[in-house]
Amino acid sequence: MLFVSGRDLKVRNAEKYGWEPKKMLGLIVDVYLHLDSPEFARTLANDERSFSKDLFELTLKRLDKAGIKTVDEMMQFRALGQRATDILLQKLQDEEDYSDAPDNFMDPLMQTLMTDPVALPSGIVMDRSVIKRHLLNDNTDPFTRQPLTEDDLKADTKLKEEIEAWIAAKNAAKSSS
Repeated sequence: MLFVSGRDLKVRNAEKYGWEPKKMLGLIVDVYLHLDSPEFARTLANDERSFSKDLFELTLKRLDKAGIKTVDEMMQFRALGQRATDILLQKLQDEEDYSDAPDNFMDPLMQTLMTDPVALPSGIVMDRSVIKRHLLNDNTDPFTRQPLTEDDLKADTKLKEEIEAWIAAKNAAKSSS
């Protein structure tokens, strides 16, 4: 998306390099609108490195000022950002609510409650989303540095059931108090 320091970026001979930031912004927003779905909103919310409501708002201001998108497209983009923000806020609340989870329920890299535990060939269990994100940058086991692919991951259904039961009991206790 946009970065605040991006407004200070100047390119000499922009035409020579095909530098068209308004067009690029419009194309990026087109991609977001095309991918708009509950799953994509969840993916955005889970991207701790670059998602923020402030960036969505800044992007909307730029879109409006430059007249790049229609009012309907901007409303759809705003709604996507709001859904992702709501998911992120719920995730943060859940992390706080589940901070007392047993150690074996926590991802060893991110120290977050696992929702889809998988065993690596090394025997270490991680959350699928965390290891998949790692594999985007490095096709090795983060603990042993041995080669690793998604096909090498084995679902730990027993642990997943234990985590789900613990969450259900925790939620039941919270709603009865």
